[in-house]
Amino acid sequence: MLGWIIVGLAVTALTLKYWDRIKNWLQTIVADKIERVFGYGARQRVHHAVSIADKTINGIRNRIFVYVKKKNGQGYDKYMEKECRVIGDVEDEIVKEIDEKDTLIEEFTYTQ
Repeated sequence: MLGWIIVGLAVTALTLKYWDRIKNWLQTIVADKIERVFGYGARQRVHHAVSIADKTINGIRNRIFVYVKKKNGQGYDKYMEKECRVIGDVEDEIVKEIDEKDTLIEEFTYTQ
């Protein structure tokens, strides 16, 4: 049972990591073959299904998590989670850093 859970998590992680390639493959190669066999209506349904999956995956990817350091300095607490709907509002340097490192960490100090 634990083995299946690990396999499922690995498949999910790979799907999220390579989603853009998978999406392009589904919308070109697979959709062409489905259209030849089942017709144009089936191709449209494939594109619709892929677009729904793409919206879901982009909703997972485009989230911002804000963590606050605990008062004792040992670890972090999740403070806020918000969805970043328009990636165009984010500066290019920040997008580049996120693409390179997969995360962006900024630390702020608050004094009274």
